[in-house]
Amino acid sequence: MTISTTRSRFRTIGSATLAGAVGLGMGALAVATAAPASAAAIDKNISYTCVITDADANGDGSIDVPYLPITQPVVARTRVTIPDTVAKGETIPETPVLIDIDLSSVADTARTSFGTHVKGGSSNTQVHFGINGTDNAYTLQNLSAPWMVIPNNNPTGLEAPGTWVVPVAGTAPVVTVPDSASGTITVDGPSSFTIDAFHNSTGTDPHVGTSHLECTVINVDELRLGTIQVEGTDASKTTTLAATAAPSPVDKPATVNFAVTPATGTGTVALSYQGTEIGKATVAAGAASISIPATTFPKVGTYALQAEYSGDATHLGSKANVSVVRTAATLPPVVPAPIADAKINAKPKPKAFKVNKAAKLKIAIKSASTSLAGKIVVKVGSKTLGKGKTDDAGKATIKLKKIKKKYVKKGKIKLKVTYGGNATTEKAKKTVKVKVKG
Repeated sequence: MTISTTRSRFRTIGSATLAGAVGLGMGALAVATAAPASAAAIDKNISYTCVITDADANGDGSIDVPYLPITQPVVARTRVTIPDTVAKGETIPETPVLIDIDLSSVADTARTSFGTHVKGGSSNTQVHFGINGTDNAYTLQNLSAPWMVIPNNNPTGLEAPGTWVVPVAGTAPVVTVPDSASGTITVDGPSSFTIDAFHNSTGTDPHVGTSHLECTVINVDELRLGTIQVEGTDASKTTTLAATAAPSPVDKPATVNFAVTPATGTGTVALSYQGTEIGKATVAAGAASISIPATTFPKVGTYALQAEYSGDATHLGSKANVSVVRTAATLPPVVPAPIADAKINAKPKPKAFKVNKAAKLKIAIKSASTSLAGKIVVKVGSKTLGKGKTDDAGKATIKLKKIKKKYVKKGKIKLKVTYGGNATTEKAKKTVKVKVKG
């Protein structure tokens, strides 16, 4: 963290960031200093989603709650004092950090599950400074909250929930502004952190139970806390990078669009996920876009990405965060298979039928379809003489009932053959005349 010691150049930034661990937590940076009367107070909310992991409520070494998502975001109001400007090479001493965290929504759950008192801290909460396009992370030291009572917000089930605000304190380490610093320094809160919580029913050491809270920012666009101008550098060379992405289904590529301000900036913009570059594009007229293959993020969810503009000879680099939201796959339209025409070939066996004798009819279906299975019905007038099914090749032998004399006219019998078709083959009909003896 970069903080000027010249009082007239300070401004105060207040930010709400998540912090909570079973009712305790801390979020983004809040530097508590005696701000001068000319300081500008800025408030901002940063919301996180958290899960409780490895909770040992009784301190017996067994894990009572291995994984428990917290359904509501917890928001902490954070106040930050940073300077309007800093000088190259300026050294900033350790700075007190204070964060007030409102955990009223989880008080009852914490009290019921883990006891009446809690304390805790975090060893990996960081604030990020973008200097000359490079991220510089600073871990807040001794960030902790003392023992405090978890309020019984609803003892009879009738009272309205009360208020539970946890004061968290720590220090920001000594920071030296590099001599190479120029343009604008960006200040961002932490995108993720872990809280270690300790609880019991006495409010004194030693603690009984332990738990951990793993938190991730919901909207990375909220992380920007402020900017600091480096003295003696040309502010006109500074740039701002904006990155946006519309929700996309997991079976389609995702597209991230970039805008560099001023639009005269050229160079490249790179996109990374968890420290690994996943795409790069050339900036033209202040704009660029990167298409992310569907296989990069194949599961439904929200992915926090980091974008970095390289800058050019007359423009400084800059960074931005963007969330890529992946939704369920789009279902392709159902396209019915084409239906092919069919033709029936039928051969009597024997070639001439005999009265009061059974006979057969050999069927062969001709079609461009590759599947010719279907029902065959053979009738004389309205009377069914035989029926069966063709195989996939369209072949079948249909056994006919005895040929009665009343079916015969002028020495012949007229058979009506129908083929039922299938999903890819059209129906067909054919009339077959066969000689009859006797």
